[in-house]
Amino acid sequence: MPRNAQGQHYAANAREGNAYLPQVAPVESFAPSGAAIYSVEFNNLPIEAKNIIKTLKSGGSVSAYRRDGSTHRNRERNLPTGGSYDEYTVSTTGRGDAAHRVVHRTDTKQFYYTGFHYADFSLVKNIP
Repeated sequence: MPRNAQGQHYAANAREGNAYLPQVAPVESFAPSGAAIYSVEFNNLPIEAKNIIKTLKSGGSVSAYRRDGSTHRNRERNLPTGGSYDEYTVSTTGRGDAAHRVVHRTDTKQFYYTGFHYADFSLVKNIP
């Protein structure tokens, strides 16, 4: 199994061929679209995603990309409904794409991670 720059194991993303994502575990919750919402341990995220979450959790702001902090409208309905979400681009080391995102649910203070550009999400667990 491949490792990232921090030595963490990543599972190959079959839909993107050479994309690598943290290993995730399914949870019992399903989004309104019927898509599963997974969970991922904070420590298994790419360092770039961890930095975004730590900054936001401490009250800081992130604005490396034009759409950072913009409203994520949950058009795909792959997240629980009824919440307000902001999105942030994760610039992953060694990748030329911007498919990875951290989405912050502002009313519950939960964070979600996607490496599939909104195709599915993982609820981030055990954030320090």
